[in-house]
Amino acid sequence: WRNAIEGYMGNNKLSLVVPPQYAKRAMELYHSLDSKRYYKVAVIDTESVMTDAKAVQRNSLAEEVEADADYIRAYIGYLMGSVLKCNSIEELRKNKSAITPDCVLYQGYKLQHINPRNYTEEAYIGRSAIERRLRLLEQNLSDLRALMEPLDGELRRMEDLLSYEYLQNDIDFYEGKLQEMNQINEKEAQKEEYKRKISELKQLNIDEWKAKKLLIEQVMDAKSKQKEKASVSLQSKENSIRDSAQELLALNEELLEKQKNYQQEAHLEEAYQVFIRNQENKSMDKLRSDLLYQKQLSEKQLEEEFVKVLKRREQYHAVYAYRGFSLTNRDNKEYDQILDNLQSDKLNDFMKKANEQAVQAIYHFKTDFIYKIRDAIKEVMQQKEDLNRILAQMDFGKDKYRFIITKNRGEDGKFYEMFMDENLEINPHQLTGNGNNQMDMFSMQHEKDYSGLINELLELFMPPENSDTKTLEEARANMEKYSDYRTYLSFDMEQLVEGMPPMRLSRMLSKNSGGEGQNPLYVALLASFAQIYRINQKPSLRRRPTPRLVVLDEAFSKMDAEKVGSCIGLIRKLGFQAIISATNDKIQNYVDNVDKTFVFANPNKNRISVQEFEKLEFIELLNEQESEEEN
Repeated sequence: WRNAIEGYMGNNKLSLVVPPQYAKRAMELYHSLDSKRYYKVAVIDTESVMTDAKAVQRNSLAEEVEADADYIRAYIGYLMGSVLKCNSIEELRKNKSAITPDCVLYQGYKLQHINPRNYTEEAYIGRSAIERRLRLLEQNLSDLRALMEPLDGELRRMEDLLSYEYLQNDIDFYEGKLQEMNQINEKEAQKEEYKRKISELKQLNIDEWKAKKLLIEQVMDAKSKQKEKASVSLQSKENSIRDSAQELLALNEELLEKQKNYQQEAHLEEAYQVFIRNQENKSMDKLRSDLLYQKQLSEKQLEEEFVKVLKRREQYHAVYAYRGFSLTNRDNKEYDQILDNLQSDKLNDFMKKANEQAVQAIYHFKTDFIYKIRDAIKEVMQQKEDLNRILAQMDFGKDKYRFIITKNRGEDGKFYEMFMDENLEINPHQLTGNGNNQMDMFSMQHEKDYSGLINELLELFMPPENSDTKTLEEARANMEKYSDYRTYLSFDMEQLVEGMPPMRLSRMLSKNSGGEGQNPLYVALLASFAQIYRINQKPSLRRRPTPRLVVLDEAFSKMDAEKVGSCIGLIRKLGFQAIISATNDKIQNYVDNVDKTFVFANPNKNRISVQEFEKLEFIELLNEQESEEEN
């Protein structure tokens, strides 16, 4: 019955026992002790036990215990004197409190297995308790070693795998190489076919092919000019229709206004009467017919002259359509004005200065723009190094993170080398004195190596002279895109786990659990705040001190306390001041890492209470609450 006694007594085995004459003094001393440290210790009132001692029932568990002191026997009788020994469920149910040798307890009308720890790992009764405990531990050790053997083999196999050299590039890179290797035979066959075709072509009359090519190019050039002329004509007709509609609308408005404001003038009326008297021998129909005839002659002459003007305008418009002058306006104000400007004797001077300004503008555009992008890329690379230096000191559980910034892997990455070329280390703007005898980087090696890319970038910014609205909008969009240094870079993060190769988060983030996915999210978020606040700027460019405030609503909701502590540590490393909101069930993850905690309560939905705690105060409060719950 040793296991049954050990299991039933539980923590009572460790209670403090003194003779009855010292019981009251011992309890007074215990009461004076720190309740936060000694609440798990108990003192038995042996004096009261001796006073209230009851007879031990026959066949009870207490009969199995030997004790030299009468007050200890009395307490054993109090604990187990009514717990009867039984061997079956039927016997247990016949008693109010009973137990079996295999530690099944029937008490309070319920049947329950006693916690095995009470009679195995925490067995203390008897002279052989230590030997039994030792045998149990040896058996556990043997079992663990049996479990470890296959795991050790698996561990050695994994270590062998990790010792292999891992691939530096992404899987896509090696898949592409493998596909290229698989296509070698096909490419070789294609190469031989091309050689055969070249050999056949060499046997033909090359001059005849060149003549045909020239003829086709001439036809294409004629068609292209015809297309351009048709486009100009179409644009002219559309402008004419639009101008006619506007003119009709303006005439109608003018007519209504004149009708509204018409006032009879005496001298005009008198002239009309004189004209009528001179025509008194003519009938009204004859007079009307004569006037209409004269009007028609005048209008015909006017239209003939206007047709001549239109022909001259069409000739002008075919060359200078981009100026957008109207072909059908009755007045000639736009054309007269530009004629006056062109007749100026300073026109040649103006053209020369304009050309000089254009050349200078393009030069400054190239130097200023390229150095602006270059400086921005170098600055973000320096920020990356500073952030990685801080992140290297931070552990997010077993993980570490670092930022990876490389040139854009897409089409726009071809401009990266142009901006970061070593020949740009000499900045023309930093040269002093007369620049005529000093280094012009665009006239030397850099211009030689990247002139094609420079011109391609300029064409993206500067649309053709006769561009339509759509082309101008595309140029504006290109200007916004290619003036941003991020266009030429690719951004990623790596997760670093000891003993494992680095893992790119862009590939594995969707596979991670919620908490693992939040780690890089907040690392990137805090890095963005660091950039906005310009924390890593050069001392010469740094602004005046600012609050550097970061407000996070229910942040780190899926992280455990260790990872929360790492994120808050990163916030402190970067020099931020953070305000973090959290729900009650998550507050324990924060109190060990923050300086001050505010608890907001609104139990009745009509009044909000706020309680402020310093870090030490909150820890003491939690300890008191745990003590009350355990008692």
